[in-house]
Amino acid sequence: MKQTAKDLPEIWKVDVEHEITESEGLRTSNLLAVLTVPPQLPTDYKLIPGIGYYKFHNETARNFDDAEEICSKEGGHLAIINSEEESNALKGSIYGFAYIGFHDRIKEGEFITIFGQSLKYTGFNRWSASYEPNGGTSENCGSLHPNGGINDISCNINIPFICEYDLSWIDG
Repeated sequence: MKQTAKDLPEIWKVDVEHEITESEGLRTSNLLAVLTVPPQLPTDYKLIPGIGYYKFHNETARNFDDAEEICSKEGGHLAIINSEEESNALKGSIYGFAYIGFHDRIKEGEFITIFGQSLKYTGFNRWSASYEPNGGTSENCGSLHPNGGINDISCNINIPFICEYDLSWIDG
């Protein structure tokens, strides 16, 4: 059975680019299409209205990469805080520090999200204290501090973590 674009679920996104080039009388047509299929909404994530779906792992991950892998297998990603409201909603659901989705493992002192965006781009870059970030090369991963600010922390410690299922995956 042949399917057409109108048969695809509405939450799927299709981005198509078309380019025609001509060289020495030869015309070339290039078509690039990217189909984005969001993961299925996990059933064990908690909805915080207007903010997103989250799963709070109060059990610890072996390290930052382990936390990131667990979130991915669930259909989510390590949480990325985009506002003071989101920070306030998340800080009360953890005990102590929790891994979230940012790091400076590519360039020391340049903190980016797991998607490669600067913290400034996310809309939230309030550090937990005026002396943060302070870990140098020994603290390259991101965490949520109990006060709701962000904090740099070692990537190789066992701490809780927060997974997020992005609302944009279901809002179309």
